[in-house]
Amino acid sequence: MIRNIIPTSSIFKSYDIRGIYPDEINEDNIYLITQSILKFFQDQAKNTNVKVGVSHDMRLSAPKLYPGALQALKDGGACVWNFDLLSTPTFYFAVSHNNLPFGFILSASHNSPRYTGFKIVTNINNKIIKVGKNSGLDTIKKYSISGLKNKHTGGGIIERESILKDEVDSALSKVDISKIKPIKIVVDAANAMGSLYIEELFSRLPCKLVKMNFNLDGSFPAHDPNPLVDKNLIDVRKKVVEVGADLGIAPDGDGDRIIFIDENGEKIPASFLGSLIIKKLLQRYKGATIMFSVTEILTPRSITEEMGGKFIITPVGHTHITNLMHQSNALFAGEISGHYFFKDTGGTESGVFTIVNVLEILSSLAKPISQLIHDVRRSFASGEYNFSTDKADIIMERLKSDYKSGSLMTIDGIAVDYPTWRFSVRSSNTEPLIRLNVEARTQEGMKVKLNELINKIKALGAKKHND
Repeated sequence: MIRNIIPTSSIFKSYDIRGIYPDEINEDNIYLITQSILKFFQDQAKNTNVKVGVSHDMRLSAPKLYPGALQALKDGGACVWNFDLLSTPTFYFAVSHNNLPFGFILSASHNSPRYTGFKIVTNINNKIIKVGKNSGLDTIKKYSISGLKNKHTGGGIIERESILKDEVDSALSKVDISKIKPIKIVVDAANAMGSLYIEELFSRLPCKLVKMNFNLDGSFPAHDPNPLVDKNLIDVRKKVVEVGADLGIAPDGDGDRIIFIDENGEKIPASFLGSLIIKKLLQRYKGATIMFSVTEILTPRSITEEMGGKFIITPVGHTHITNLMHQSNALFAGEISGHYFFKDTGGTESGVFTIVNVLEILSSLAKPISQLIHDVRRSFASGEYNFSTDKADIIMERLKSDYKSGSLMTIDGIAVDYPTWRFSVRSSNTEPLIRLNVEARTQEGMKVKLNELINKIKALGAKKHND
């Protein structure tokens, strides 16, 4: 039975739809939410019989929710391409590769088991546009809370075969496979979606794969699928050292973020790993445009400029970055959360493209990954510090005044640059937090400025937040 229960408006976030199952997203409202997404697609196409690619992740709620979503699309007149179980990057590839104008994946990324949600895209000339708050999500929200009815004839469902082989073929066509050596790699898939593309990729390469937590299980029995939380990396870091691996890899829940571990079991900052890729790509694509998010830019910008590329700073957030890549015709982009974006994948994240580029670099340069990172490092970064506060605007105005001698940027909170160091402070989109990042050309300089800023922020009433 179809139950058109109006969802709470709080599930509509900045970049996606996300909520707790069954409290916020459930069998009672999945139909209405999906029909509202479809109505947005139909508005864009000025046609009711649109093609829509859909898939879902391994969450325990997916078998209960996905059938209702498919039915809503069919009842609304859509031609549904059902790709079933996919990671988010593979879903993006499926939409682009098949030239589908619209799509969504039922997923809650790296969140804990009780969450579910939608990541929604449109596709123009194989350029993926992610639907966020200012690019359609507000319209979908309006339709959902109005109790929209969207019935049209002509709908149907086409079951599609796995797209994984095509995705891996595409990635491998961009590198010299003959250069990839039998590297030993540990991957902790966190019982989540990255295991699918990892299995397919490494079945085609001479590398020795040491697998951890590869069986799909939406209860995440080993640990939460968020590799940005240090405790979730403990096992993979130990295993890399234990087996003498050359590299460790930890994808997140839906596979669109990847954290890398060096041969010593140390986490590699994404801005440094991204800089390795930047250097490789700019050797081939002279003068190309590179992007990195505002929180950490010193090393990526330095490497880009040394290699003759053009560097653009972006706001934080995968939706912003993908859409800005199209505007600037950027070759590559990254951010410290482990999202790596490629022009070749429609401006979206790709775990497969990221991994094959790293493997080619590691194989061809014949140095440990820690040495390669040392060679590109041009700065020292604090990592992200979070502070609880309901006075974010007041704190940022005070910091702007205190550091007015620096060069100010306001594309996402505030960022202030000096010749040898910089910092950024921005508000969380979802919590009463501000986030601080500090970079400097020397480690000592970074520590001094980090302590200085922490003390200032605390003095303004914020409390250090325990993530």
